[in-house]
Amino acid sequence: MIFYKLSAKHKKWFIINQIGLFIALFIMFLVALNVAGLKLPSNESKISATFGFILVGIVLMFALLNRISILFKIRSIGFVILWAMFMLLEYIVDPLKWAFGLMMIPLLIDDMIFKPIWNNIWYNEYDK
Repeated sequence: MIFYKLSAKHKKWFIINQIGLFIALFIMFLVALNVAGLKLPSNESKISATFGFILVGIVLMFALLNRISILFKIRSIGFVILWAMFMLLEYIVDPLKWAFGLMMIPLLIDDMIFKPIWNNIWYNEYDK
């Protein structure tokens, strides 16, 4: 699908769709940080938490860039596999595993519902 070839109506709805996805990803980012419930009594746990926050931020960035650019080939199935791997780790990446798990929800919804809708619109109205 080529964005600039869409009609004004479809451009508006596509932008609304993408903004909704970005908002959902950001909400999942915040929920992941809250669900992890970090308590930082020692310097070691503070360092671990900082590392976890940085990794969660990187995951959010990759999730957003995943939908913005074709340069990043990690799709929602990639997030499912990475989430399963991080579920095996315990202390240091607790926020990260929650971020992967929760951010996977809007990415899967986008891949399974909205991508086919936009491909259908593209092939029925523009790619003739």
